[in-house]
Amino acid sequence: MLHDDTWNITENISTPEIADALSFLDHLNTFLESREVSPIRYTLRASWNETSDRTKRQHVRKAQQAVSAVLSEVAPDDPGQLRHALSKSQFMQRLFSADTESGTGSTDETLLDALASCYKNADQWDTRRQIPSIMADKAKIQEWIPGLTKYRYMMARQHILLHGRGAPVPSQSL
Repeated sequence: MLHDDTWNITENISTPEIADALSFLDHLNTFLESREVSPIRYTLRASWNETSDRTKRQHVRKAQQAVSAVLSEVAPDDPGQLRHALSKSQFMQRLFSADTESGTGSTDETLLDALASCYKNADQWDTRRQIPSIMADKAKIQEWIPGLTKYRYMMARQHILLHGRGAPVPSQSL
């Protein structure tokens, strides 16, 4: 039995939108065919949660093929490493996170991203201890500051306990 969501692709869409969608789809299909991947015959128009399991499987399979083709084009020698780096990318996590779509958590993520940028731009050890102390017990800090050593993480946690969150590092007198 065929499902309505597989055949009813143009319902409630204006003519210019159909033309644009077909144009984009045509370009994508041209790329896919050049990589010997079967074309995308239709796009999902219903909500993911409202589609049948069979339709979901078809779209997942097609998306896997398309993503694989793109990764192989961008990094032909190591598409797996690119996929891994992409999946850990903060941008991709924010782009596809349910929290961002619903509007919750996006402020926290924006602030954590800003603090991570400040940390990366800091050139003094005191500042690099002070900034993580702002966020060390509030987030999975290693996701926001890649390469943060366990020692520096522990020093940031200790800084919170001794001096307070984000407090300046007291100068030591000799």
